[in-house]
Amino acid sequence: MPVFDSNNDSKDDGSAKTKGSYVIDIEGDLAKIHLDLKVTKSGVDGSAHGAVYLIGQLPEGEFITLGPTLSETVGAKFPEGINSESDQTDFRAHAGLFQDPTRLLTWYLGIGSSESHGFPHSIPDLKKAILENVEFVAQIAGIAAGASAEFQGIKFIRTSIR
Repeated sequence: MPVFDSNNDSKDDGSAKTKGSYVIDIEGDLAKIHLDLKVTKSGVDGSAHGAVYLIGQLPEGEFITLGPTLSETVGAKFPEGINSESDQTDFRAHAGLFQDPTRLLTWYLGIGSSESHGFPHSIPDLKKAILENVEFVAQIAGIAAGASAEFQGIKFIRTSIR
């Protein structure tokens, strides 16, 4: 099955590093989406928090979540100094959602990484803090295809497709 779109990136915050990615495969009328997260904590004390989101922008300008949110918290590991946790999920959508710009204008990979847990970790929190925030809507809508910007501690990378 050919890959329709994929993207990966990372975000660092001190001793916390989060890597996130998505892969969208189209098979007939079905889009299969794979979302992946890896959170790494370096050092011998403290914690690292990471989250990955896939969000879409509707033609009317509204932002929606596409699939679940992945999040992990990783504690320091003594004496090794490096510890990491990974998570992944697969979900499906109608292929037309990604193929037809009159249904979904564009989509973004969101990656949060923090030593202090300062960003949304669930879909309701994400909607309240960001997706319904007028400042966010204006800022993220201005990201060019294939480019990225940071908002409230989350790095958003726009698909290079559109």
